[in-house]
Amino acid sequence: MMRRAATAARHPRRALAAQLVWSQEGASLARRYRLLNSSLIRWPCEIRWVAAFDAFVVDDGEASLIVPRKARLWKYRDGVAQRLEALAREFGASDLPLNPSEPVIDCGANVGEFSLWAARTTGCRVIAVEPDPVEFAALERNLAPSGATAVHAGLWHEPGEMQIYLGNDRGDTTLIDPGGSPPTTTVRTVTLDALCLEVAPDGVIGLLKLEAEGAEPEILAGAEETLRRTRFVTVDVGPERGPARESTAPAVTTLLTDAGFRLRALVPSRPSMVFEASIGT
Repeated sequence: MMRRAATAARHPRRALAAQLVWSQEGASLARRYRLLNSSLIRWPCEIRWVAAFDAFVVDDGEASLIVPRKARLWKYRDGVAQRLEALAREFGASDLPLNPSEPVIDCGANVGEFSLWAARTTGCRVIAVEPDPVEFAALERNLAPSGATAVHAGLWHEPGEMQIYLGNDRGDTTLIDPGGSPPTTTVRTVTLDALCLEVAPDGVIGLLKLEAEGAEPEILAGAEETLRRTRFVTVDVGPERGPARESTAPAVTTLLTDAGFRLRALVPSRPSMVFEASIGT
């Protein structure tokens, strides 16, 4: 937000152009963006509206994504490829020695940015899990060319059906009640152990990435067998759990340490924590 305010102060014409674009919806937004981008806004990507998807397509020539939320388009101001790489750095994944023969499991995949980075950069098989129905529709389409597996479910410590709290524009959909009466729907819940038994039943799992808006401890509690054969775990531990907006770092650290992992890196900018198995998988 501060960056955008500073840019507006230095470039008032660009700020006015951006306002004219982002005040629109759907096809009108894409049309105004196309007219104003080359001369004023100057993002290195195209934005198109696809009515059949009820979503935008953002394309920088290197990578493209279906994005259903106007509020999240600003994340691609430096290009789609840059966004994928930046997200990998935020999760401390860029420097991990990932083996192409070992799958990556992306829990809380949203529209598939981290999944696409993993598939494109490492050659790993990717399994992406997303509970939000709108984001999942985009995820499934985004991952189709890569051969990654998209799973529509909420991850929890037991199977069933639960109410899910929708924070769509912010990417904050969660199974933990955030307070404030957000919109809700219901979703099938599975444990990570049960999911992996179905989609990755044997062998070493290279990386488990968790971003569950505060539900990370519950996911890990249902992943005992999965963790035994996982080499790396990266977890978003930002203050997002419940109305008090608590960090899950203490609970995540305890659960993973008890499972035989050691802390490898802390990335304060997100914040995220990267753990490495300290015993053989």
